[in-house]
Amino acid sequence: MNASCRKKFDRVEMRFYRRIMRISWVKKLSNEKVLQMVKMEVSLPITIRKRQLNFVGHVVRKEGLEKLVQEGKIKGRQRGRSIWIAWCPQ
Repeated sequence: MNASCRKKFDRVEMRFYRRIMRISWVKKLSNEKVLQMVKMEVSLPITIRKRQLNFVGHVVRKEGLEKLVQEGKIKGRQRGRSIWIAWCPQ
């Protein structure tokens, strides 16, 4: 996860907390004050990263197509365009 994705997730998480607490955007409260009101820490990017790592571990342990694709051991010539899946589309 790159820095721009992390910032986006931080913004979304803060937006959720503000909606839950019914804090209007007109009130100029800092993110730290909102987190103190909710009694939480910023955790969405950390949770996403943990789940990504758990999924990679699952794929590595399992035999099958996913493991072959991840390790790049598929033999034969490539047909068509290569497609890269981005974790954070822009």
